[in-house]
Amino acid sequence: MLVPPAIMPTGQGSNLIVIAPCIKKSSTNFLADSVFDLMRAPNPRATLKQENARRQMNLRDLIYMLAVAKHGQFSKAATVCNVSQPALSNQIKKLEKELGGEIFHRHATQARLTELGTRILPVAQRIVADADEIRDVAASFQDPTEEPMRIGIIPTLAPFLTGYLADLFEGLYPDMRVTIIEALSDELCHLIFDREIDIGITPQDGHHPPLMFSPIWREPLLFAAREGHPLTNRAVMRPQNIPVDQFTRIGYPMGFAIEDTLPKPGPGILVGGRLDVSALRFETICRHVCHSTDCTVVTGLAAEQLTKDGWPLSFVPLHGNGAYRPIGLLSRPGFPRQSVLDDLCRYAISKPPMGMEQIKA
Repeated sequence: MLVPPAIMPTGQGSNLIVIAPCIKKSSTNFLADSVFDLMRAPNPRATLKQENARRQMNLRDLIYMLAVAKHGQFSKAATVCNVSQPALSNQIKKLEKELGGEIFHRHATQARLTELGTRILPVAQRIVADADEIRDVAASFQDPTEEPMRIGIIPTLAPFLTGYLADLFEGLYPDMRVTIIEALSDELCHLIFDREIDIGITPQDGHHPPLMFSPIWREPLLFAAREGHPLTNRAVMRPQNIPVDQFTRIGYPMGFAIEDTLPKPGPGILVGGRLDVSALRFETICRHVCHSTDCTVVTGLAAEQLTKDGWPLSFVPLHGNGAYRPIGLLSRPGFPRQSVLDDLCRYAISKPPMGMEQIKA
């Protein structure tokens, strides 16, 4: 049964009154007991603060929730968030208790969003994104050179750009610390979205809107074989002239449109006494090519460095549409250190590394 609102004095000589809500008359009613307990407390304001603190979610809870929703596992989410799995699980449980329902269906190897979790997810994403935007706004008022610059680079560029980037930052920002992370294009995009790195150096083909791509170079793709190989006498190499039974290459797309016309090598197994090699790095492929009759393709930057290091290889330009790939700096919209990004672009465009070509205006 409901009882009407009650007006109760708060103390002798006080003009302040408390209006109690309509509640179900029951000695076991939690809401009723809580309300009257608060009214009887010697310091109601302090008690209210304690009660609210017990019920108030925080940004960390939402970040943990989003990590579990993204990776589908508490263990993986804990690793990404750099906390122990029990700590992350406990925070999620506290959040669920506060919300009055489960956010995840828990299974042995995975966690799936419940209907409540599915409804909450886009709201949590907006809140975390807004918090990140607040940090970006605040960072835009700080000295852009004080924080380290975290740069992600794809594997076909990273081994050959470290020296160039060292010279670049020594000339522009000698006191700025730089961290280089090597990852494939898709992973770089996720790292930028998640603000784990600041910018990426990647082909335009690997850029995912709404990330911003600022072109700085164009890079050729070259045919490569050991010195003295009969195919290296050509002025140019067309994809249809590359022998499929001798061709091996990097095991993932490099961002050149011409790749679709290259021979499709067989699986990485022994075929007719020949070793087929599939690798993630040019060095692995090229070391094999140096000691066999096989051939491959490498980027202009890699060819320049391999020649400089004395590798016994010869290179022939590939001829055909899409034999060049645009290379640029990848960043998120609203990047707070835009002035640093602009400086990096100007330097890179004016002084491309050997093996790269300036972009055409």
